[in-house]
Amino acid sequence: MADYLVKCCRCRNKHLESERVKKPSNKYGCYGNELVCPRCACTTYYRIEEIKEPQEQNL
Repeated sequence: MADYLVKCCRCRNKHLESERVKKPSNKYGCYGNELVCPRCACTTYYRIEEIKEPQEQNL
């Protein structure tokens, strides 16, 4: 699974999607979790680029 470099729509903080924090939510009347920005707790973001893990080469 690839990780993505994302940018927060509110504070413009660049971070990895895996660094986003889970926050309890009651959005639309159902309880669950949302991933939020670690700096400002904003829920909206956009992807900048995909970070690929280096693959091992078998020789």
